[in-house]
Amino acid sequence: MSQSQRLIDGNKINIQLKSVNFNYSQPSKELLENIKEFETNIKDNYSILDIAEDHVKIIFERNVYFDPKALYDIEIKIILKYKLNEITDKDDDYLKKLKCEINDRIDDLMMPATIHSSVLVSQLTNVDSNDLPLVTAPIFISSTKDTK
Repeated sequence: MSQSQRLIDGNKINIQLKSVNFNYSQPSKELLENIKEFETNIKDNYSILDIAEDHVKIIFERNVYFDPKALYDIEIKIILKYKLNEITDKDDDYLKKLKCEINDRIDDLMMPATIHSSVLVSQLTNVDSNDLPLVTAPIFISSTKDTK
């Protein structure tokens, strides 16, 4: 889809931090003695919150946690509100086309949220610690896609 045919104006965006949950858990001595390695899991997801005449709202969610459960788990939710380009004749397939465009451009559209969440995770994992922070990639990590 060429830029002139796009329904979403990627340059006109409003970003809102909805929530950050940081749950710290001290692993037991047993767990530390028996487990040689912890696996870091990072999962991204999104869903469409609202489609209006002039905008679309999408919520981005990043979850960071360990297997087995240890140290902390983090959940970040960011709302992205994109302006829609003016379309004079919206046909019956308009919503379908809009959802397809979101799926096709997910990496581009989620970039503002992935960058913010990467910085937040780094800051949260470096608080009150001499360890290196966990730096998550500022890209959309999973391919889980949920549409309204």
